[in-house]
Amino acid sequence: MNAHADHVLVLRANEYIARCIASESPPRVEELAAELQIPRKTITRAIGRVTGRSAARYFREQQIDHACELIRRGLPLTKVAYAAGFGTRRTFYRVFRAVLGLTPAAYREKHRVTPHERARENMKLRGLATT
Repeated sequence: MNAHADHVLVLRANEYIARCIASESPPRVEELAAELQIPRKTITRAIGRVTGRSAARYFREQQIDHACELIRRGLPLTKVAYAAGFGTRRTFYRVFRAVLGLTPAAYREKHRVTPHERARENMKLRGLATT
């Protein structure tokens, strides 16, 4: 495969991961391969060449990125676990710690946003805040 085809596959993988997260289900390489009707090995090699990571690690990191966003928004950790597509809270904690080196609770504490800061950020997003 050429570099362009690899990047297209990674874009398709990102779309698939986003759909999985939206439906609160874990992304699986085998499922993506079946959806795209191409061998699993083709996807894993393309993701590896583009990202430098295994497909499984890349999928997990995408889930963790989404989980971090939800934690920063203030969602309860149990809700974050399921919303990010992890089947159980235990799996979420284990994977989160393996990827980031800290627990979800420690991450939340480190990135805690006060209600005032959150309101100000919401105003910025709406274009209502002054600098």
